[in-house]
Amino acid sequence: MSLMQSRYKKQAADLLRGENTYGVVLLAILLAEYGYEIFGHDVLEIYQNIKDDFDVILPEEGENRLNAILLATTSDGFYTNVDIFNAICTSLYDGDLGDLVDSLMEPTTVPEMLWAYYEVGLLYDAPQLPSTGVIRATKHILAQDGLTGVFEATQYYQEFLTECKEDMKYQLHSIGMNMQDLEEYF
Repeated sequence: MSLMQSRYKKQAADLLRGENTYGVVLLAILLAEYGYEIFGHDVLEIYQNIKDDFDVILPEEGENRLNAILLATTSDGFYTNVDIFNAICTSLYDGDLGDLVDSLMEPTTVPEMLWAYYEVGLLYDAPQLPSTGVIRATKHILAQDGLTGVFEATQYYQEFLTECKEDMKYQLHSIGMNMQDLEEYF
């Protein structure tokens, strides 16, 4: 059933309008509304459909998160290309690309990286193996915080991750979905 035709249209519009809506939640809304056809559409066409159907202009943070989650869904770049990995990490967490005026990127932080691994991991049935370059980038990001491994980082940032996961569940619940519903789409 389309969100447009359901009691959740207003809540979906509010999430699309929000600056803090997670990439996976944005994607779930679009898949519920338009189906898998969105993967064949240009992002500008998707933005126009959102404007027409929900009376919403995505904020920049939403655009960045949606672009990141679509890229993670339609390519293996998150796991194979260090630049794509870093761009997706910075975009999914706070909606900021991390691009600076001098065409450089802000360094990816451990929380950004951990959240991206979690959110992108929701898209796949089985864990993906990162390339050597992405593994090196992961180790470098961890070393910035004096951490030596992802397990140690996950333990250190457990409260942060739990809060983000709970917030994501709340966002999904507000449109009548839960984490298990995501499995239907991803």
